[in-house]
Amino acid sequence: MAEQNAKDNVQGVTGSTVGIIGGGKVGLNFLNLFSESNLTRVVYVVDKDEGAPAMVAARQQKIDTFTDMMKALGTTRPDFIIEVTGSTKVVEMIQKALDSHQTQFITHDMAFILLKVIESHRQRVAGTVRTDIQGIEKEIANSLNTMESTVGEIRGTMTDLSFLALNARIESAHAGQHGKGFDIVAQRVGDCAETVSRMTQRIEEVNSNIKAVAQRINVSLNKLN
Repeated sequence: MAEQNAKDNVQGVTGSTVGIIGGGKVGLNFLNLFSESNLTRVVYVVDKDEGAPAMVAARQQKIDTFTDMMKALGTTRPDFIIEVTGSTKVVEMIQKALDSHQTQFITHDMAFILLKVIESHRQRVAGTVRTDIQGIEKEIANSLNTMESTVGEIRGTMTDLSFLALNARIESAHAGQHGKGFDIVAQRVGDCAETVSRMTQRIEEVNSNIKAVAQRINVSLNKLN
């Protein structure tokens, strides 16, 4: 029953409209927050200053802006109005304008608390993600170091095989007719050395790709700060 109620509540919020009164940094934070969600849609932002941060951002997003609050309230009645000016006079004007209208009114005090709660939650999530990614990054770094060390050992062995094959072919040439069988073996050893060389090169390419991925992870990690 509780799950059904929660589902109904979410469905009731989805598609809701919001008006933001106050175009400062707090208003901008709410605008960005709602822009990232598919639950609500901001229909207007109000501020006396056309150059206020939220006003500028709203125009960029093709959202209506008003410098006259009463005109905004008379033009569109959203489901929610969030007031973030911090002005008691503005609160009284909005309450009087809404009167018995069904629009839900969130004053600046509650808006600030809501924003702090959301920011705190984001920081906790970001901290958890950051810790997880840092652990993965360390594992990748350790694996890369191990792989580079292994590749170095393979290259050393490959060099030894190449010299061994060369010396064997020289000795087989000195042995003449009796060294032909030995020459075939030497040739196969040389072929194996070349195959190992190509495989090592591919491993190094994979290693480079993993390093590039690790760098991109690090860039994403820095964005959480």
